[in-house]
Amino acid sequence: MNITSANATILLSVPLLFPVPFQLQKFGADNIYGTDPIQVGETVMSVDGRLTAGFVNAPTKQAYELLADSESNFFFDQIAMREKADQTKYEINGVVLLTSVLTKWTMTRGFLTIWQPIPDAKKVLQSRKHTIEWERVVPTPS
Repeated sequence: MNITSANATILLSVPLLFPVPFQLQKFGADNIYGTDPIQVGETVMSVDGRLTAGFVNAPTKQAYELLADSESNFFFDQIAMREKADQTKYEINGVVLLTSVLTKWTMTRGFLTIWQPIPDAKKVLQSRKHTIEWERVVPTPS
């Protein structure tokens, strides 16, 4: 089985700014993106030892890592600059296709929550990280 992430395809769109999906390219050398696990339930134990659970909606945080010279940083720069100028948030939609595991994830109603405006400058310029929080992430076989 092949589990490489080198063939990942990520398309993002912002209906009011970038209606045509924008393909992210030039990912970080060791990290394309990271997704935080989400808590999907809460439990409470009664005094008589019975456990009760409830479902909890939670956003999915996904942090993209792009090389300092990646043209894809422009996509995030433009969203952040427009949001600052317009004093509003713009909705983002996206698709992640990982052919190595034959799965496509469709992300809807996301918002840019973390934007790194400039790369850290060390011996070489470091990757920039940008985070989108998604309302819904749905996997499907591809």
